[in-house]
Amino acid sequence: MLEAGVTSLKAMEMFFKLEMALGMSINLAKIGATSTISDVIENLAGGAKPIPGPEASRHTRIILSGLFGEELTFLAFLDDLPDTTRFSSEPLPGIEADCELQTDIDAVARHLVQQIMERGVQGDLTLAGVSYGAVLAHEIARKLMERGQSVRTLILIDPLLAPSRIAPLKRAAERALRSAGRRTGPMAGAGTPRAVAPGERLATLTFFGLMGVGAYRRARDFIIGAYGRRDPEWIIQRTREYFAIARGRAIRRWSGGVCDVPTTIIAGTDFTAQSSLERWRALCPHLTVEPIEADHFSLFMPEHVPTLRALFLKATHRGAELGRA
Repeated sequence: MLEAGVTSLKAMEMFFKLEMALGMSINLAKIGATSTISDVIENLAGGAKPIPGPEASRHTRIILSGLFGEELTFLAFLDDLPDTTRFSSEPLPGIEADCELQTDIDAVARHLVQQIMERGVQGDLTLAGVSYGAVLAHEIARKLMERGQSVRTLILIDPLLAPSRIAPLKRAAERALRSAGRRTGPMAGAGTPRAVAPGERLATLTFFGLMGVGAYRRARDFIIGAYGRRDPEWIIQRTREYFAIARGRAIRRWSGGVCDVPTTIIAGTDFTAQSSLERWRALCPHLTVEPIEADHFSLFMPEHVPTLRALFLKATHRGAELGRA
């Protein structure tokens, strides 16, 4: 879809409409990995079986997505990994999940650990994560090891520790208050204004008022209550902002703990502005840092993906070598 010019936002709108029509939650990672219509149908029916690679019986590789979940650029990155180094994406709790699974790293890590253990881990386990998902991967590794499950290596792509709590609110308030009942920019397309539906500005301000006072459950219910009544684009944007603010709060509240697993951090150019290398060194005694010339929000852009992929595979192979040592 990326090659066809479909933006992440437009794709999310398509999937949202499909979910509403089918009355079910869709795993974008599974859908994104399919190549034919029949494969898509089989995935939606719940009957798709993963195709095991040559090392499937000896390795389990799991990756967790960033603040906004399984976006197209993230899925494309996974799809381009070699068949011998495939990672399965572990879906994060969606908007319908209990608020604790958005605002508490410990709670969501326990939830995901339970899912992983119920499926079972084959052979050596490698855990990876992006941004918010990197923090989760670290906490999941600790909890799995407490249960007796060994973890061979951790790969953390630009892990957040201090996401701004003000920026999402400020950007949204500016959009909601924009004069003349119209707005432009990324949401509307390149320079194309989109008319704001009646009541949309008030609904947006209501949502951010709830988020601003920490009423996350009411804000979530406000979004869910808009299903079928408001434009899907509005719902998708509010959902993204809900995730950014709620999950950002979870990261800021996370105290963490030492994870005695060989760890690689792939650090973007603005890493020190929203994280702390000193703290990560304390959390990960066996830490390797690989810098990349890209900021946090451009890591998965086409111009940076080759470098990111090379560093990611390097970290994966380093973990394999340590496992054989």
